[in-house]
Amino acid sequence: MQIQFSSPYSHLFRTLKHRHLTAYLAGEDLLYAIYGLPPMSPFTLVTTSPIFVAKEALIQAGYTLAAEDSFVFAHPNIVRLIYTKSIHDYLERQPFTIVAAAADETGAVLASQQSLCDIKQHHLSCQGHTVDCLTNEPINKLIALRLVAQFEKMVLSDELYAAIQQNPSLDQVPKTIIAREINRLLTADNTATALLLLRDLRLLHEIFPDLASCIGVSQNEYHTKDVYEHSVDVVANVPSDKLELRMAALFHDLCKPQCKKQINGKVRFPHHDSASADLCAAILQKYGYPQNFIDTVHHLIAYHMKKQAMSDEELLKILHHCGPTVTEDIFVLQAADNAATMDTRPYGITANRQRVHTLLKQLHKV
Repeated sequence: MQIQFSSPYSHLFRTLKHRHLTAYLAGEDLLYAIYGLPPMSPFTLVTTSPIFVAKEALIQAGYTLAAEDSFVFAHPNIVRLIYTKSIHDYLERQPFTIVAAAADETGAVLASQQSLCDIKQHHLSCQGHTVDCLTNEPINKLIALRLVAQFEKMVLSDELYAAIQQNPSLDQVPKTIIAREINRLLTADNTATALLLLRDLRLLHEIFPDLASCIGVSQNEYHTKDVYEHSVDVVANVPSDKLELRMAALFHDLCKPQCKKQINGKVRFPHHDSASADLCAAILQKYGYPQNFIDTVHHLIAYHMKKQAMSDEELLKILHHCGPTVTEDIFVLQAADNAATMDTRPYGITANRQRVHTLLKQLHKV
């Protein structure tokens, strides 16, 4: 297989080749290039050259080096650099056949026939024995679903699906590592499919048991789906480059099961917004998220039901509490939530949003 690199890949290779350094685009980063998808950042380059020399060359060329386990959104000048003595050794260590491939600056792809076949067929299977792959590195179970989220046509092999379903345990995996994979899964384009697989393979019960309690919980006359499937739809309705928004969308109805009541013969969920915000904050804290991230998600969930037209005093209170950016994202979440229902009642979301913009202009003039 031969591929034609587009910028910014070609610029990266030229930078290193100018210093007589060898580098490869490998793994999922190579898959983006093969499938003709926009590149994600940080780009991961694998080098067999002296690591410090390669780092120096990239820094001098204006690139920023990312830590190997970092998670950031797309930026053209962030690179993750991995050293290996041999590219063949590196490929053999990869858990799945589709990521056991690399390409040098010429675009020549180095991979086994099985890897090339699986790449072409969007078929996700383990290298070597499937059970060993998942037992030795349990995080591979979640990585598999994250790859499904990243690449639209990707399908788990029957053997891989069955192996994860039979043993979904992630007990030995640090929560911060799980959080990193959840972040990448949530911000992928095909996240809805992966979130449903997370449920079907019972990984959801291992990671977020409180969220798993939403499975099968029916709602009211405005909903055709249970609480969990509705939340998945809301996640898909918000921009993929906003992790806080997607996290809030996933957890916004977290406490509906315990808040469910019959009021005047109708199913209602009083105070589920504040209860969900508090429980979500506690969960995110356990997974090591920074406090500013937790606070933002808490605000988004706590205010997601404030959809009726509000007074200037109420809107200014939210602005003071949350800030302009988070307030805008509250409206985005509210609209995404409504779009995932059959509710056609008129709300004040648009009017509130427009009024906030006017209030901000007035405040700036003072």
